[in-house]
Amino acid sequence: ESTKRKDAVALLKKRNGEASAGKLPAPNEGKLRLSDAKAKIEADYKANGLRTVVNVRAAFKHLERHLGNCPIISVTTARMRRYIEERQVDGAANATIQKEIAALKRALNLLAEDGQLSRVPHIPAPEVKNTRKGFFESAEVQQVIGHLPKHAQHVVRFAFLTGWRKSEVLGLHWSQIDFEAGEIRLEPHTTKNDEARTFPFRALPQLEALIGDLRERARKWEKKNEAIMPWVFHY
Repeated sequence: ESTKRKDAVALLKKRNGEASAGKLPAPNEGKLRLSDAKAKIEADYKANGLRTVVNVRAAFKHLERHLGNCPIISVTTARMRRYIEERQVDGAANATIQKEIAALKRALNLLAEDGQLSRVPHIPAPEVKNTRKGFFESAEVQQVIGHLPKHAQHVVRFAFLTGWRKSEVLGLHWSQIDFEAGEIRLEPHTTKNDEARTFPFRALPQLEALIGDLRERARKWEKKNEAIMPWVFHY
């Protein structure tokens, strides 16, 4: 797309080299657009039963806002550097931008794996500095708990003793607690790394007492409402 002969000659030499190495552009590569990349990664997530497809859609929402439904061949290193700057001007955190770029990279790699794209360009990502510092000590937890309503106190105590994420705590069912074995179990695909996890709650007397208290409260609720309460934290 240049009017200069030297550019055309340079491109011809490049294409000859690619042909010798078996790296000619894929058929219809020039017709691929950002919407094709989005459709590709969404199909992959659905095929693998990944619920985080909503995160991919959110990422592409920002990509489409800045890039439009651009041809894939226009997604260059320089353009993506500019995208990072534009998102930072939007006020987006580097960690958020990094996830958006990761979604795009994954989509382009899927296209390449299927032979629809001959090469995936280098796409830079902003550096994320979020190293955790310090610890939330027991005395500090007790101070916070003193300001919370009863139902929230149990949630915070449980999270502090187990170190689990909020979604893991609030989504906990009684069926995941094995009182005979003294274990709490997180099923695969409910954790951040999709791996199952167990916690021997009897190893911590405080946690065992807390679970006992929660179970008693659940039983009282069930008796009063004549219904089964599946959630540990049911407020």
